[in-house]
Amino acid sequence: MLQFATILLLAQGFELDLGGGTDDAGAVQSRSDQRELGRRELAAMRVAFKERRYRDVLVLSTEFLEAKTTPGDRSEAAWMAVRAALKEGLPRMAVILAKGAIESGLGESRGIALDELAPLLEEDATAMELAPVLANQSLDDLPERWRGHSAYWVARHLLELEVVRRESAKAPPQPGAKAAAAKTTPSGGVVLDFGNEASSAGSTADSDKEGEDTPAPPKPKPPQQASAEPPPDLNRARSLLGEVDSRHPLFGRSRILAGMIATADGDDDAAEKFFRSAMAAGPAGVTDLATLELARVLYAKGAIPAALKRYRRVRPSSDDWGDALFEQAWAHFRLGNFGRTLGILEAFDSPFMIDERRDEIEVLKALSLYENCRYDDAIKAVDRVRRLRPVFDRLSEATAEKRAPADWLSLYRRRATLEDELLADRLRLLARNPGLRRSIEAYESAEAEYARLVGMALDARAMDRIERIFRGQFGPMQTRIGERVLNELTAQRVEIASLLKSAIAIRLEVEEQRTRVLQQQLRGARGGVVAEATGDPPSVKDDELFWPFTGEYWRDELDTYQVHLGRSCR
Repeated sequence: MLQFATILLLAQGFELDLGGGTDDAGAVQSRSDQRELGRRELAAMRVAFKERRYRDVLVLSTEFLEAKTTPGDRSEAAWMAVRAALKEGLPRMAVILAKGAIESGLGESRGIALDELAPLLEEDATAMELAPVLANQSLDDLPERWRGHSAYWVARHLLELEVVRRESAKAPPQPGAKAAAAKTTPSGGVVLDFGNEASSAGSTADSDKEGEDTPAPPKPKPPQQASAEPPPDLNRARSLLGEVDSRHPLFGRSRILAGMIATADGDDDAAEKFFRSAMAAGPAGVTDLATLELARVLYAKGAIPAALKRYRRVRPSSDDWGDALFEQAWAHFRLGNFGRTLGILEAFDSPFMIDERRDEIEVLKALSLYENCRYDDAIKAVDRVRRLRPVFDRLSEATAEKRAPADWLSLYRRRATLEDELLADRLRLLARNPGLRRSIEAYESAEAEYARLVGMALDARAMDRIERIFRGQFGPMQTRIGERVLNELTAQRVEIASLLKSAIAIRLEVEEQRTRVLQQQLRGARGGVVAEATGDPPSVKDDELFWPFTGEYWRDELDTYQVHLGRSCR
């Protein structure tokens, strides 16, 4: 009965006075008592797990893992907690606990827990979260059937780290921002705030100092000093991908990943081989992405006709079709097929492609028309580019605002209800980014999981400890996603600034060319740049039908339009 009462007190979070003074003998006795209590609590966890009281296991483990216990006991408790979280349908909690469990070393239930944890590698969302946890884990410690999955996701994690490192090195420094917004809870649902407690307290204190100047934001570090960590090991990523054999369900994706690593190294020939291998491996979604990546490699090598053949093989039902179509337009522009370029761009005005619009379309239209001496139409296209100026101004204002990363994430999630139409529209464009979508889906799943934990009605002390565990994992995740939203909006602003400059340059060039043509006509001179009528409308093959476009869009004809240009240059 006394043992049961002691365990109950520990589970409820009461602190026990173990007695003893400050002498060495008392300290030794205290540590001995703590170890004894740790063993009793571990025994209680074993009993609870055996009886399938997994919530009790989680409650006991959160306090046990914070106590001063032996490494062996901590390891067993950690792995038991991982298994309990999985049994309760809390995969993200299991991933969070697994990190500490792996770091704690071997334990009696480690092999069983890894076997139960490994199926999370079959789901993209949980696999991405599990990959950093397994990054320092030997493949030999995993069940054989899951080694290929682990190899793929860890290699992907290493490549993503390298991409982030390179982007950080070349990105312009962002002005520092201080969180200064009061936390508000929208009506309905459970909102999980993973913000930094220290920074929140600091912003409250600052807001109470009336009449004082706002402190200057901290100066950003130079890009080369952004991280003192060594660059990710891409050689290890390549080695891991070699563990994914041709019979593995992730083989096609692993070949794409290997091709991307080769591209990052500037080895286009190796990348081409990997992408061709991925195309042959499938499935359909992998084939589409591999085909697009192969087309890009060929385009970069100057093999434009070969690239065009690949672009056209990306299926219209694919998520990558919009990119393939737009890049195909640039390829035709490079070949001088301006009518075909304009025909492809016409497809982006279709209601079927409302989510695929791109700001640079009008610039490519203006360039195509200019190259064909369609100066009036080129000016009209340039004027449409200039309509982006209010968007540029709003993005400039928005990205200059002092917002915490969590606020940017909140803005993105509330984009459908924002009254600021310009900003809402730019945020909607971000939904096209698959990486951002996956990250936010993972974060929202974490919120849903936290809501489930709240619904379990655990005692306050245990809930507080679980919340700290979640905050430690998903607080940084919230920051990363919020910063990514800000970076994406900043990239849109930079791109629009470039487009506006291009529009001005094109307009100046058009006016100069138009002046030269007019001067030639007035002088009756020959040679130079002149505009003249073209010949007959384009012909079609025997098995094709020429159909004049009258504003009626057909989904299956979106990539077949061709504009007949009435004037051309010589």
